Amino acid sequence: MESEDNRDVEQEEPINGKKDVKRKEVLIMVGIGLIVLSALFITHYYKEKQILEELPDLKTAECIANRTILLTSPGCGHCANQKKILDKYLTLFEEVNCVADPDTCLEYGIPGVPSWVILGEDIHTTVSGVKSWKELIELTSC
Repeated sequence: MESEDNRDVEQEEPINGKKDVKRKEVLIMVGIGLIVLSALFITHYYKEKQILEELPDLKTAECIANRTILLTSPGCGHCANQKKILDKYLTLFEEVNCVADPDTCLEYGIPGVPSWVILGEDIHTTVSGVKSWKELIELTSC
């Protein structure tokens, strides 16, 4: 009887050893995942903070607003980010809600929101995505 009990114990030890190794591997992977997520969060936080801190002067914001139309839709997270970037100058901009006014958005042939219509004298161009103030200044030559 004792020999059978000893065999059971001997067989369990390698299994437990394998389980411990698996647990350690899982914990290491979770730890690495948390480090990566933390790094991404910190990078995103500082990038967003930098974008928000680059507000132009009123004259430049007015110049950009006079040369653009912002196309958005309700519930769009990227649109909310774009509005956050525009900050206190948001009210200067013409904004078209593509849900309320789909014909205007279709007219410009935008692939998604947010999109910007850059108003030229003869030609209007569209660009998609969230734009920083620096990008808007370059796009509008303000």
